[in-house]
Amino acid sequence: MSQENINPQGSQIDAMREILFGNNMKQYDAEFSAVRQIMTKNRTETDRDIQTLRNEMNEALSRMEQRLSLQMQRNHEEVLEAIQRLDMIKTDKTQLSKLLVEIGTQIAM
Repeated sequence: MSQENINPQGSQIDAMREILFGNNMKQYDAEFSAVRQIMTKNRTETDRDIQTLRNEMNEALSRMEQRLSLQMQRNHEEVLEAIQRLDMIKTDKTQLSKLLVEIGTQIAM
């Protein structure tokens, strides 16, 4: 059996390819191969760049999270200090009123 009988479509495609491309087939194959290599290289570089950017973004987010956490802690401490000051002022008013009552009592005697 000949190759044509086994795969008649394949041989017809090969014949058409030979007619269309002729002697330039090796050149086209070489150019397509070069294009594939360039595409593979570009894909590799792009993947590497994406990973680098992903790492940089993760680091930036981590630093931002640390800054936000620190700022929240500072704000929390400032609020607690303000509450303590207000409590002290309130206490001072209570003490002042007691002193005034004592002074009033002593004057009245």
